[in-house]
Amino acid sequence: MTSLRHANLCELHAAFVSRGELWLVLQLHEAGSCADILRLSAPSGLGERAALAVVREACRALSYLHSLDLIHRGLKAAALLVDAAARVRLSDFGLAGALVEFGERRRKRETFVGAGQVYWLSPEMLEQTAGHDAGVDVWALGITAIELCSGEPPHAGEPPMKVMLRVLQGEPPQLARASGPVAALLSACLCKRTADRSSANELLELPALSELPERAC
Repeated sequence: MTSLRHANLCELHAAFVSRGELWLVLQLHEAGSCADILRLSAPSGLGERAALAVVREACRALSYLHSLDLIHRGLKAAALLVDAAARVRLSDFGLAGALVEFGERRRKRETFVGAGQVYWLSPEMLEQTAGHDAGVDVWALGITAIELCSGEPPHAGEPPMKVMLRVLQGEPPQLARASGPVAALLSACLCKRTADRSSANELLELPALSELPERAC
Protein backbone atom coordinates (compact mmCIF):
# COMPACT_ATOMS: atom_id res chain seq x y z
CA MET A 1 0.00 0.00 0.00
CA THR A 2 2.89 2.38 0.70
CA SER A 3 3.97 2.18 -2.96
CA LEU A 4 0.56 3.14 -4.35
CA ARG A 5 0.17 6.76 -5.41
CA HIS A 6 -3.08 8.10 -6.82
CA ALA A 7 -5.27 11.11 -6.11
CA ASN A 8 -8.19 8.84 -5.22
CA LEU A 9 -6.33 6.41 -2.95
CA CYS A 10 -5.90 6.99 0.78
CA GLU A 11 -2.22 7.35 1.64
CA LEU A 12 -0.56 5.27 4.32
CA HIS A 13 1.81 7.49 6.31
CA ALA A 14 3.16 4.93 8.77
CA ALA A 15 2.58 1.48 10.24
CA PHE A 16 3.74 0.04 13.54
CA VAL A 17 3.04 -2.82 15.93
CA SER A 18 2.07 -2.13 19.54
CA ARG A 19 1.30 -4.92 22.01
CA GLY A 20 0.88 -7.38 19.21
CA GLU A 21 -1.52 -5.20 17.22
CA LEU A 22 -0.87 -3.57 13.86
CA TRP A 23 -1.61 0.17 13.76
CA LEU A 24 -1.86 2.21 10.57
CA VAL A 25 -1.49 5.99 10.29
CA LEU A 26 -3.61 7.07 7.34
CA GLN A 27 -4.25 10.31 5.52
CA LEU A 28 -6.79 12.44 7.42
CA HIS A 29 -10.32 12.60 6.04
CA GLU A 30 -12.31 15.05 8.13
CA ALA A 31 -15.74 14.11 6.77
CA GLY A 32 -15.32 10.42 7.53
CA SER A 33 -16.56 7.75 5.17
CA CYS A 34 -19.43 7.88 2.72
CA ALA A 35 -21.19 5.38 4.99
CA ASP A 36 -20.90 7.90 7.83
CA ILE A 37 -22.39 10.61 5.63
CA LEU A 38 -25.27 8.36 4.64
CA ARG A 39 -25.97 7.36 8.21
CA LEU A 40 -25.73 10.83 9.73
CA SER A 41 -26.88 13.19 6.99
CA ALA A 42 -28.51 11.30 4.11
CA PRO A 43 -30.21 8.09 5.28
CA SER A 44 -32.32 8.01 2.11
CA GLY A 45 -29.26 8.40 -0.10
CA LEU A 46 -27.30 11.16 -1.74
CA GLY A 47 -28.71 12.98 -4.71
CA GLU A 48 -27.95 11.26 -8.00
CA ARG A 49 -25.43 13.91 -9.04
CA ALA A 50 -23.45 13.66 -5.78
CA ALA A 51 -23.60 9.87 -5.82
CA LEU A 52 -22.22 9.75 -9.35
CA ALA A 53 -19.40 12.10 -8.38
CA VAL A 54 -18.37 9.65 -5.65
CA VAL A 55 -18.70 6.69 -8.01
CA ARG A 56 -16.48 8.39 -10.58
CA GLU A 57 -13.71 8.97 -8.02
CA ALA A 58 -13.97 5.36 -6.85
CA CYS A 59 -13.86 4.19 -10.46
CA ARG A 60 -10.69 6.20 -11.09
CA ALA A 61 -9.08 4.53 -8.10
CA LEU A 62 -10.11 1.10 -9.40
CA SER A 63 -8.76 1.91 -12.86
CA TYR A 64 -5.38 2.67 -11.32
CA LEU A 65 -5.35 -0.48 -9.17
CA HIS A 66 -6.42 -2.70 -12.04
CA SER A 67 -3.67 -1.26 -14.25
CA LEU A 68 -1.23 -2.68 -11.68
CA ASP A 69 -3.01 -6.07 -11.64
CA LEU A 70 -4.37 -5.35 -8.17
CA ILE A 71 -7.94 -5.88 -7.04
CA HIS A 72 -9.49 -4.23 -4.00
CA ARG A 73 -12.24 -6.73 -3.05
CA GLY A 74 -13.66 -4.52 -0.32
CA LEU A 75 -15.36 -1.63 -2.12
CA LYS A 76 -18.43 -0.16 -0.40
CA ALA A 77 -19.46 3.23 0.97
CA ALA A 78 -17.60 2.56 4.21
CA ALA A 79 -14.33 2.21 2.25
CA LEU A 80 -14.69 5.60 0.56
CA LEU A 81 -13.30 8.43 2.68
CA VAL A 82 -14.01 12.13 2.19
CA ASP A 83 -11.75 15.01 3.20
CA ALA A 84 -12.63 18.61 4.04
CA ALA A 85 -12.46 19.60 0.37
CA ALA A 86 -14.94 16.83 -0.60
CA ARG A 87 -12.24 14.75 -2.26
CA VAL A 88 -13.05 11.04 -2.23
CA ARG A 89 -10.39 8.40 -1.67
CA LEU A 90 -10.57 4.62 -1.57
CA SER A 91 -9.24 3.00 1.60
CA ASP A 92 -9.52 -0.35 3.43
CA PHE A 93 -7.01 -2.52 1.60
CA GLY A 94 -7.30 -5.42 4.03
CA LEU A 95 -8.82 -7.68 1.37
CA ALA A 96 -6.76 -6.46 -1.58
CA GLY A 97 -4.87 -9.01 -3.63
CA ALA A 98 -2.65 -9.37 -6.66
CA LEU A 99 -3.83 -11.09 -9.82
CA VAL A 100 -1.85 -14.09 -11.07
CA GLU A 101 -1.75 -15.98 -14.34
CA PHE A 102 -4.62 -18.49 -14.42
CA GLY A 103 -5.29 -20.01 -17.83
CA GLU A 104 -6.09 -17.33 -20.38
CA ARG A 105 -7.03 -14.66 -17.85
CA ARG A 106 -5.40 -13.09 -14.87
CA ARG A 107 -7.34 -14.15 -11.80
CA LYS A 108 -7.01 -14.25 -8.04
CA ARG A 109 -6.59 -17.94 -7.27
CA GLU A 110 -8.16 -18.08 -3.83
CA THR A 111 -11.64 -16.90 -2.99
CA PHE A 112 -12.97 -15.01 -0.02
CA VAL A 113 -16.36 -14.50 1.56
CA GLY A 114 -16.95 -12.32 4.60
CA ALA A 115 -20.39 -12.12 6.19
CA GLY A 116 -20.13 -8.36 6.68
CA GLN A 117 -19.19 -7.89 3.03
CA VAL A 118 -21.81 -10.18 1.48
CA TYR A 119 -24.09 -7.40 0.16
CA TRP A 120 -21.33 -6.19 -2.17
CA LEU A 121 -19.94 -9.56 -3.28
CA SER A 122 -20.21 -10.69 -6.89
CA PRO A 123 -21.68 -14.06 -7.91
CA GLU A 124 -18.28 -15.57 -8.64
CA MET A 125 -16.97 -14.67 -5.20
CA LEU A 126 -20.00 -16.26 -3.59
CA GLU A 127 -19.67 -19.41 -5.70
CA GLN A 128 -16.04 -19.90 -4.58
CA THR A 129 -15.16 -22.09 -7.54
CA ALA A 130 -12.91 -20.64 -10.24
CA GLY A 131 -11.33 -17.67 -8.49
CA HIS A 132 -12.02 -14.10 -9.56
CA ASP A 133 -10.58 -11.08 -11.32
CA ALA A 134 -11.03 -7.31 -11.48
CA GLY A 135 -14.68 -7.84 -12.34
CA VAL A 136 -15.44 -8.30 -8.64
CA ASP A 137 -14.58 -4.65 -8.06
CA VAL A 138 -16.81 -3.55 -10.93
CA TRP A 139 -19.74 -5.48 -9.44
CA ALA A 140 -19.05 -3.94 -6.02
CA LEU A 141 -18.95 -0.49 -7.62
CA GLY A 142 -22.43 -1.05 -9.02
CA ILE A 143 -23.74 -2.15 -5.63
CA THR A 144 -22.03 0.85 -4.02
CA ALA A 145 -23.70 3.15 -6.55
CA ILE A 146 -27.09 1.80 -5.44
CA GLU A 147 -26.02 2.20 -1.81
CA LEU A 148 -25.05 5.84 -2.36
CA CYS A 149 -28.25 6.64 -4.25
CA SER A 150 -30.68 4.86 -1.92
CA GLY A 151 -28.92 4.88 1.45
CA GLU A 152 -28.28 1.14 1.65
CA PRO A 153 -27.15 -1.76 -0.55
CA PRO A 154 -29.68 -4.14 -2.11
CA HIS A 155 -31.15 -6.70 0.33
CA ALA A 156 -29.89 -4.72 3.33
CA GLY A 157 -30.94 -6.27 6.62
CA GLU A 158 -31.54 -9.73 5.20
CA PRO A 159 -29.55 -12.72 6.56
CA PRO A 160 -26.26 -13.33 4.69
CA MET A 161 -27.35 -16.74 3.40
CA LYS A 162 -30.55 -15.31 1.94
CA VAL A 163 -28.58 -12.51 0.29
CA MET A 164 -26.20 -15.05 -1.24
CA LEU A 165 -29.11 -17.00 -2.73
CA ARG A 166 -30.65 -13.83 -4.13
CA VAL A 167 -27.38 -12.83 -5.81
CA LEU A 168 -26.69 -16.30 -7.19
CA GLN A 169 -30.21 -17.22 -8.31
CA GLY A 170 -31.96 -13.90 -8.93
CA GLU A 171 -31.58 -11.12 -11.44
CA PRO A 172 -28.97 -8.40 -10.83
CA PRO A 173 -30.36 -5.55 -8.71
CA GLN A 174 -31.34 -2.23 -10.20
CA LEU A 175 -32.25 1.13 -8.76
CA ALA A 176 -35.87 2.24 -8.77
CA ARG A 177 -36.48 5.54 -10.56
CA ALA A 178 -32.92 5.72 -11.90
CA SER A 179 -32.21 8.05 -14.79
CA GLY A 180 -31.23 6.53 -18.12
CA PRO A 181 -27.48 7.16 -17.69
CA VAL A 182 -27.49 5.71 -14.16
CA ALA A 183 -29.44 2.64 -15.28
CA ALA A 184 -26.91 2.12 -18.08
CA LEU A 185 -24.04 2.42 -15.60
CA LEU A 186 -25.59 -0.15 -13.28
CA SER A 187 -26.26 -2.52 -16.16
CA ALA A 188 -22.61 -2.27 -17.20
CA CYS A 189 -21.48 -3.15 -13.66
CA LEU A 190 -24.03 -5.70 -12.53
CA CYS A 191 -23.75 -8.53 -15.05
CA LYS A 192 -23.89 -12.05 -13.62
CA ARG A 193 -21.02 -13.17 -15.88
CA THR A 194 -17.82 -11.30 -15.12
CA ALA A 195 -16.85 -11.37 -18.81
CA ASP A 196 -19.95 -9.29 -19.61
CA ARG A 197 -19.07 -6.48 -17.19
CA SER A 198 -17.37 -3.32 -18.36
CA SER A 199 -13.88 -2.52 -17.16
CA ALA A 200 -13.25 0.46 -14.89
CA ASN A 201 -11.83 2.36 -17.86
CA GLU A 202 -14.92 1.62 -19.94
CA LEU A 203 -17.19 2.78 -17.12
CA LEU A 204 -15.41 6.12 -17.03
CA GLU A 205 -16.40 6.64 -20.67
CA LEU A 206 -20.12 6.17 -20.01
CA PRO A 207 -22.24 9.37 -20.05
CA ALA A 208 -23.19 9.00 -16.37
CA LEU A 209 -19.55 9.61 -15.42
CA SER A 210 -17.88 11.25 -18.42
CA GLU A 211 -20.45 14.06 -18.73
CA LEU A 212 -20.41 14.92 -15.03
CA PRO A 213 -18.71 18.21 -14.08
CA GLU A 214 -15.50 17.74 -12.12
CA ARG A 215 -16.86 19.44 -9.01
CA ALA A 216 -20.25 17.77 -8.85
CA CYS A 217 -20.38 17.05 -5.11
